Amino acid sequence: MNSKVSSVLLSVAAAFMAMTMAACSVSTANIGSLTTSKEKAGAASSVFAAGEAVHALATANNIPSKVVMKWRLYTVKVEGMTDNTAIPEADMSVDLAADGSTNYLLTPPASGFPPGTYKIEVTMIDGDGKQQDQKAATITINGK
Repeated sequence: MNSKVSSVLLSVAAAFMAMTMAACSVSTANIGSLTTSKEKAGAASSVFAAGEAVHALATANNIPSKVVMKWRLYTVKVEGMTDNTAIPEADMSVDLAADGSTNYLLTPPASGFPPGTYKIEVTMIDGDGKQQDQKAATITINGK
């Protein structure tokens, strides 16, 4: 009887360890980082002149199958614009089939970006249309 109880306990412990190890090795798809800079591979920056291009880079990790990285720009508090409003003209989507990165480039108009605070947002959408992750970065555009 004692060896039977020990055998059952040993089986339960082994099953628990197997489940724990499996849970540790499976990770959810996610956006590892989001950075903004003045150049594509430049040092991180969150402050830009009105006439400077804004580069954003997001890394995608643990991608089991194709995802879409959706980029969107929002006003936070921008001179002459409604606060907290999406700017649909700046929307962009990129398909990723595996771990990697995607770049988002905001090129200023000839007159420069209106000064103020903006938010760049990237959202990871899986093949079923479900949001897997989202990150945002705030940037400031200084006056002309």
